Amino acid sequence: ALKTLTDPVAAGLFSGGSVQEMSLDDSASGLLKFAFTDAGIKYRTSTALAQSLEVVERRVNELGTTEPIVQRQG
Repeated sequence: ALKTLTDPVAAGLFSGGSVQEMSLDDSASGLLKFAFTDAGIKYRTSTALAQSLEVVERRVNELGTTEPIVQRQG
């Protein structure tokens, strides 16, 4: 049932395809080790950042600011 955690997820247009977020190591008897992959961590952080930018932009637009520019820096 936990095997689905290691299935690739659709990463959207920018990363082009899918990303495997977690890996499973079941080499030891009776022990399952799940670990986030580097690509999975990068995907989750970039997704969270994109969502945060959208929220900030929406809130700034609600204030009636003329042509605000909300962008990632750094």
